[in-house]
Amino acid sequence: MADVIIEAAASTIVHSMSVRGGVFWTSTTVGYIIYLDTNYDLVYRKTANGGATWGDAVPIAGATVGNVLKYDCYADWQTDGDAGTKIHIVYVSFDLNQIRYVYLDTSDDSVGGDDLIEACQGTGTFYTSTGFDFSLISITKTRGGNFAVALKYYDNAPIVFFSFYTSPDADTWTSKTSPYEVSVDYCLLFPANLADNQDLWGIYWDASANEISLKTFDNSNNDWTTIAEASISLNMVEINAYLQVDGVIRLSDGHLILAAWSQYDNAAADLMVWDITDAGTITAKTNVLTDSAESFLVSVFINQVNDDVYVAYTKGTLAGSLVAVFYQKSVNGGANWGGQTAMQADAEDDMRWISAGAMKAAWGGKFQPVWFNDDLDALFTNTDNGISIAAAEAGTIVTPETIALILTEYAPILKEVITPTTLGLTITLYAPVLKEVVTPSTLALVLTEYAPILKEIITPTTLTLTTTGYAPVLGEVLTPATLSLVLTEYAPILREVITPTTLSLILTEYEPSVLVSGTIIIPATLTLILATYAPDLLYCEWVYHPRRVAISRLGITRLTPSRASLSYRTRTCTYL
Repeated sequence: MADVIIEAAASTIVHSMSVRGGVFWTSTTVGYIIYLDTNYDLVYRKTANGGATWGDAVPIAGATVGNVLKYDCYADWQTDGDAGTKIHIVYVSFDLNQIRYVYLDTSDDSVGGDDLIEACQGTGTFYTSTGFDFSLISITKTRGGNFAVALKYYDNAPIVFFSFYTSPDADTWTSKTSPYEVSVDYCLLFPANLADNQDLWGIYWDASANEISLKTFDNSNNDWTTIAEASISLNMVEINAYLQVDGVIRLSDGHLILAAWSQYDNAAADLMVWDITDAGTITAKTNVLTDSAESFLVSVFINQVNDDVYVAYTKGTLAGSLVAVFYQKSVNGGANWGGQTAMQADAEDDMRWISAGAMKAAWGGKFQPVWFNDDLDALFTNTDNGISIAAAEAGTIVTPETIALILTEYAPILKEVITPTTLGLTITLYAPVLKEVVTPSTLALVLTEYAPILKEIITPTTLTLTTTGYAPVLGEVLTPATLSLVLTEYAPILREVITPTTLSLILTEYEPSVLVSGTIIIPATLTLILATYAPDLLYCEWVYHPRRVAISRLGITRLTPSRASLSYRTRTCTYL
């Protein structure tokens, strides 16, 4: 299928004015792209069908404040733990000679918060050249919620000015020390993966030194020098017409996955990738491309559900004239790449900007970059070659930190004494084991409250109202024949009360096998849990010697009423 046109009349120099513009996905079908139209006004378009069609252009900064020289965007969901729905935008308005902030709230598609950050210094009028060595602007949001903007621009004298601002609310902006050193340098901002959740990172391309480095803004000390600058790579030759570097935070661990070209359109040009944990741990990964002529541009996208990394770029017959959009994918964090795959379906042409955007694991999204054709002044994408990413299945992460929550919130489930009165005789009333009658209307409650008890992710597919479905709770397959045994013999199974004393025993004895730190228990592991771990939680309490002892220490087999001898029936078997 041919490529899809998003905008047929974009700015003639989108590539010189755009930093990051989307697509910002809020589901596998809904996404937003932010760009400059033919009047250099800042607008957005929205798709509700995965990019097959796009709505009308909606002004973000219109004619009275338009003629935008540069802009950058950053969505709430690009920051770990942020539950917001806004796309934050910073832009340079030539009409007003101001740097301003505005947001697009995807919850209701409203535009607001249009605030002044800084008026043009010096002569008060911006220099009109749009190359990245003349102006660059970048915005990010920290894990602690602070906003930050780094600015570089010339007045019409021309004299260069550097600025850096932070804000707790994107309304009141406070000037801080700038990370910039000289005019031709570049700086892109990202939230830092550090103990202070208000710290942030600047990916700094030092043009005079031909070096990319990591600068860290220490929020506590309010400077860029407390944490030493760390070199990422030497021999990096920039080009002012294109921003040859991009990165994305991998939300599963807070690492920054960074990609950059070592130089523009050269037989020795490499498309390089790094995994950045912090200033002390920067790991070079396998190049996406090595010694690749007629190649340039880069945009990084991460599947935040499974951590797959996608790197998009252009390559073809002649850089800056005849190239097409391709990508490569890594399923192991950049250690290996899966080979060049076409994203563009149409013939080679003058492609000069790529933006792959971002997604959130809980919402799903798509890897479906947008690119700019300079010959046609149009923005394109391709739905056939795009990759839909379903939202992550919700689950419970069992860690030592969640034990207190389990103890206080879920232990009452196990304090229920099941008697003939409380245990119904029908399948649908086996649910009192879980203190709930499972019906379609109560299913949501079961999913959110009881999944930790069953140590699995319960979904409508995995939750069945069969007799075997509740067996993990009672440790026995319930049938009409065994139901009477449940009423008379199994009631003590749920009479165990989890206390700090018994919890300590669980932690010390079984933590290595059951409470694996950071492990998400999913249906695939359920069989192993039931077969291996459930018997290990069986305890015996001697009637005349009430000391709780692990069954493994007694050297006897797992007890069930059907197999217990008369002598064993003098003991009460209990599941924790």
